[in-house]
Amino acid sequence: MPLARQRDQRALGEALSARETEPEPEAAAIEAEIERNVHRENAMSGQVLEAQRRIAELILRSKGAWTGDLQRHLADAAARYRSQIVELERARAELVEEVQLGAWLAMSPQTGGQPATYQLPGKPDTVAPGPAVASVMAALRRDSEQLPPPRPGAASPNDLRRLDHQQLVLESVDAEGNVHPQVSSATRVSPPSSTA
Repeated sequence: MPLARQRDQRALGEALSARETEPEPEAAAIEAEIERNVHRENAMSGQVLEAQRRIAELILRSKGAWTGDLQRHLADAAARYRSQIVELERARAELVEEVQLGAWLAMSPQTGGQPATYQLPGKPDTVAPGPAVASVMAALRRDSEQLPPPRPGAASPNDLRRLDHQQLVLESVDAEGNVHPQVSSATRVSPPSSTA
């Protein structure tokens, strides 16, 4: 509005100095549009409240069925997530084998076909660039165990904010399917309290 009023004043001054017809003020049209929208908003407030009431009734009516459906979807999504983590570990193991094969091929025959295997990529005693894959995979496994909550709606917003601070004993599955229990390094948090 202040800019529109400045433009109106400048246009009026230019019109008066040129002895032209006074222009229609822009600010008046903006004020009229604001007023019209305020009236429209006031007229719609009852409709909005009625729609909110109908939505609340629908949620209360359907909440039980929706919760059951959600629990099934959560279990399916969590299982897919965990299987994809295992698949990621397998894919990386296969990639490491290919990289090792490429390193062996590059070093042969100068070494007589016997490269120093401790220097090949993917071995525990070598330092590879980028993130430590073991810690990334451990974080993914930890994340897959912390999500979802035991039942839909069980975790409050505070519990969700504190998910990163739970201490759990996790069972990780390696590329060969072996299970390895390990304790996460985060701080333990009490489970969400039930209000029912």
